[in-house]
Amino acid sequence: MLTAVEAPAGIDGQKVVARLRERGIWIAGGQAQAKGRIFRIAHMGYIDETDLLGTIGALEQVLSELGYPVTPGVGLKAAREILAKEAVTP
Repeated sequence: MLTAVEAPAGIDGQKVVARLRERGIWIAGGQAQAKGRIFRIAHMGYIDETDLLGTIGALEQVLSELGYPVTPGVGLKAAREILAKEAVTP
């Protein structure tokens, strides 16, 4: 399983991949005609909340560094809200 994300206008998806890898977060870029236009975030196997939130937080930072206007914490807040709704209560 993975999620394909369209890179924002003016942002090279390959640069997003490279910058995240510098931080130890391994995602993949697009292939063929999608190269540079998308990046892919895998969520197969054991992915926990820390992995998910770490990736989203790092993605916010990378997009900001590449010149995309990001309000810090917006993605993290949205992810936390979704995780809270989907939490299984015993």
